[in-house]
Amino acid sequence: MTSTMDILSTNITISERLTFAEQFFMWLFKQKINADNAMGIDDRHPYEKHIIGMITMFLAIINFIITLSVTLALFYVKSMKNSFGYLNISHGVGDSIVLLIFILWYAPMIIIGRQVDQTLVALKIAHFTAVCMCGANHSAIFIAFGRYNALVHPLKYSTVFTRSRTMTFIALAWLTAFGHHCVSFFPPCFYYFDFRHYTWFHADNLCGEFLSWFVDLCYGFVMVILIGGIDIATFYQLHKAKQSQDPLMRKTVTSHKRFRHEWRFFVQAFLSSGIIMLIFLAFHLVKKSMAFRFVHFLTGCVCVILVHGSNALVLLLFNKELRSTLITPIKRFLPFSFIYAKDASDLLRSKSSRIAERHHLPTYTTDT
Repeated sequence: MTSTMDILSTNITISERLTFAEQFFMWLFKQKINADNAMGIDDRHPYEKHIIGMITMFLAIINFIITLSVTLALFYVKSMKNSFGYLNISHGVGDSIVLLIFILWYAPMIIIGRQVDQTLVALKIAHFTAVCMCGANHSAIFIAFGRYNALVHPLKYSTVFTRSRTMTFIALAWLTAFGHHCVSFFPPCFYYFDFRHYTWFHADNLCGEFLSWFVDLCYGFVMVILIGGIDIATFYQLHKAKQSQDPLMRKTVTSHKRFRHEWRFFVQAFLSSGIIMLIFLAFHLVKKSMAFRFVHFLTGCVCVILVHGSNALVLLLFNKELRSTLITPIKRFLPFSFIYAKDASDLLRSKSSRIAERHHLPTYTTDT
């Protein structure tokens, strides 16, 4: 009887064919590389795995700290105790788990360089990582849909995105994520991370090829269409609302602030979903067309890490209350840090102005 490890060892191979995209890069960088060593590891520098592993570790740690901090801060921000905040917490949990796995597993294994990607433990970790990736991405779809309703149909938003329904949406996002990758849990159709080539692969058999092209690639483009379509519809509705608005109403302060707030909300949504779309396109196009290890490292490690840290950065950039929530504990632990630089300059400026008034001296102000 054939064991599971025998099935894994006989099915895992890597395509080593030279494509048009690789020929273009050969011409562009004047670097000759043949079909036999395009994905080979015999020609790599002895310190390559250490450099790649340390870069992966560094990026994962930075993004993990930011993502985890923002996710925890969402529990304490009053304006985020709603459907939008709960969905972003779901998104942040998935992102944090993915980044933590990169720190504890993928980066160390790249540095060690052992051939453990075909073991049962490595496969299960890869499956769990894929489920967390999908859970975060599916949460992003509900976030984009919620933003569309909040901007275009604000009255319907409060009835559709209630607390109970939001929890249902979160459960649905993670259940569909598990269902999407449940087939990969079985030996003939596995999905794994190759530590020597720094990217993700499906089994090199009929089942793996089907999952790679239809379940993985088609899923990626459906995600792009869904998220991008919602963003385009939101942009169109905002533009239409501005054109149909009374010119006199546009000049009012309240209307201007509301419209500005809506556009900031849209830009926040577009940045979050736009980064996800670019990563999907880059990852799948490179995966299907190129075999350079460095390019696979950029799409398989760097892009994945950045996309799972980007949502937290966008939230931090566009939410003042969230920033203040994170800065407050830092002020407590670092009372003499650069955070007080502006307050100190304001204090010195006020003292100098009082001294000038007392001695009848001219005062000077500078814009910072």
